Amino acid sequence: LATDPDADRVGIALADGTRLNGNEIAAICLDWLTKQSQEEPVGVAKSIVTTELFRSIAEAKGWHCEDLLTGFKYFGELIDRWNAQDSFHFLFGAEESYGYLLGRHARDKDAIIACQLLCEVALAAKREGKTLLDRLYNLYQRFGIHREKVVALVLQGEDPMKRLRAHLPTELAGEKVSAVEDFLPQSDVLLFRLEGGDKLIARPSGTEPKIKLYAEVELKAQGPIDQALAEAVNSCNELLEALKSLIIT
Repeated sequence: LATDPDADRVGIALADGTRLNGNEIAAICLDWLTKQSQEEPVGVAKSIVTTELFRSIAEAKGWHCEDLLTGFKYFGELIDRWNAQDSFHFLFGAEESYGYLLGRHARDKDAIIACQLLCEVALAAKREGKTLLDRLYNLYQRFGIHREKVVALVLQGEDPMKRLRAHLPTELAGEKVSAVEDFLPQSDVLLFRLEGGDKLIARPSGTEPKIKLYAEVELKAQGPIDQALAEAVNSCNELLEALKSLIIT
């Protein structure tokens, strides 16, 4: 395990060198938490760019899952709102960029408690003769394979978000766009939901002169997992190229 200097993000690698991304870590941790006893009405949260596998795991347990804009300040606001409303007991929140919060002791992502949680999950897996990767693949068998990819484009010329809003696509890489969610004026974000269940998101970076494009593809787990994952990565690339072509002229 390794955190960044201010210990709010954590990344992990397995003994064989396999690195798990932020979405995979979030799913593995949430799945473990669903196996623990929770008496209160439980609520969990994720950023809109985080894997939909997270939602599937939560809802299969009967937990409420909230989508939030990117930035852990929104998680803190959610915790305060749920506390004030006495509605849900906030248990876990995750962002795809390796940020996690277990419990309500903080209003920000906390890599220290996330490391403790990951060690607990890894130990439980080891006692079963398994690894965290085995746990991830089990989730794919249960909920379908989810593969995500993000690319960053340097901003040039006309505002790319303005250009995109002026030419909203009806299909991307051969998939029909079933819904478009525009988060203005709260945030400069566009989300495209496709008929097959895939999604694409475009948003400017909050720290660099770039626009970030996120793709998520969902496939049924049929045949070898590695082969299906490769197919999902190819689909992500095709979707990202299709969206990129609308922004870069």
